[in-house]
Amino acid sequence: MGDHVAVDVGELVASRAGEAAGLVPGKEETEALIGMVECRICQEEDLAKNLESPCACSGSLKYAHRECVQRWCNEKGDITCEICHESYKPGYTAPPQVHHNETTIEIRFVIFIYEASLFFFLLWCLCELYVRVISKKLCISTA
Repeated sequence: MGDHVAVDVGELVASRAGEAAGLVPGKEETEALIGMVECRICQEEDLAKNLESPCACSGSLKYAHRECVQRWCNEKGDITCEICHESYKPGYTAPPQVHHNETTIEIRFVIFIYEASLFFFLLWCLCELYVRVISKKLCISTA
């Protein structure tokens, strides 16, 4: 027995006819579907040519829209990838970091001042009450 190969040409002809009628995706549409990748930040699919590889990440984390990466850098405050720990390629910026200096009052300090003021006010009230009661008793006992 010899080896036989069977080819169904009917499907190829039907496929070409369907493609011409717009029922089957054509070559351009198939190439577009193959070139679709997902932005790792916004999770929207787009053509690979519209996305960048901003760092050393690979696989499904490789691609991202430039605008998405820049927005993430602005929110995060730096241009380092939190996955591969590489800096994003040149062109990305981060806002300058705000340094807290002596003019920034910490809430703990404000609470301490409030509690100390309240303590000394109550102490003063007790002293006034004590002085008035003692002075009345002294006036009564001397009379």
